[in-house]
Amino acid sequence: MKQLELKNSLANSLGRVYGMEFIDSFIEFWQGELRILQYVYQHRNSETMSPSVLSSALHVSRARITAALSALRKKGYIVMEICGEDRRRMRVILTTDGEVFIKKKQEEVERQFDILTNGLGEKNTQELIRLIELSIEVMGKNATNHSETI
Repeated sequence: MKQLELKNSLANSLGRVYGMEFIDSFIEFWQGELRILQYVYQHRNSETMSPSVLSSALHVSRARITAALSALRKKGYIVMEICGEDRRRMRVILTTDGEVFIKKKQEEVERQFDILTNGLGEKNTQELIRLIELSIEVMGKNATNHSETI
């Protein structure tokens, strides 16, 4: 297969994967409000969960965190309260509705991964993981080399 055909075939395959509902559900956990909600859920027992902690941990600007927290608060998934030890800081707390919502989203993604891994089987799943890791390595090296030449 010629290089151009190979690139086009890869691009088309990745495009089809990206358009799948499974990928949409999975990507939600790495972007926006759901990413923040997931992090708050994972650290729900933390007394220091604040917008600045979220900004730092998730590498997202404070302004984006503030906007997302406002939206999550309007949906009833979190509440904000003044920290007892430092009244200048706000603490982010997951509500029962927020916990139910994030658990439902997690179950949905886990179900999709079960379908994928069962359909591929162990050997093919391991091969897919190997190829993804190799792709990360290749593109990581390329990004490093590219930034050194600029």
